[in-house]
Amino acid sequence: MDILAQVIGILGMLAAVVSYQCKTNRNYFIWQGLSGLCFSIQFVMIGAWAGLAFNLYNIVRAVVNQTKFSRSVVTLIALEALVVFAASLSIFAFMEAWWLVLLAFIAQATGTFAMWTKKGRVIRISQLAVVSPFWLLYDLLIPTPSIGGILCELFNMVSVIVSFIRFRKSGFDNT
Repeated sequence: MDILAQVIGILGMLAAVVSYQCKTNRNYFIWQGLSGLCFSIQFVMIGAWAGLAFNLYNIVRAVVNQTKFSRSVVTLIALEALVVFAASLSIFAFMEAWWLVLLAFIAQATGTFAMWTKKGRVIRISQLAVVSPFWLLYDLLIPTPSIGGILCELFNMVSVIVSFIRFRKSGFDNT
């Protein structure tokens, strides 16, 4: 079961890495949703409840980002409220350590705000500076570390750097 969980995490990592090489935000969000689905399954299998809650949230966020309401302040507030709900659920219902949940919470809140801007450059800088480093810590420190999650965040950071080189300063599509 542990090996299968780690394989599913590695599939999630592959989907995330592909997402950073997408030039359009639409494709980016689709691949991010697939990554979130794989990691949700993995986190259930290894008992990492904040990881599960926040990856399910990633799927919802990816879908919302494809709607006409994705740029509204109300949508942003609702998404951020879901992040708070997921964090609370992880701490109070699943009894996960608050400091582990806080790491994932910071990553999710930052990533949601960045995606709300719909600016490829902002999304990628946030990923490199906050989202990936905080998820990396979470993946390393949970009782059963997520090999796919650890590799994913390392590859995500490298992939973001590659996308900056590849697309240059103004090559990101904001549609």
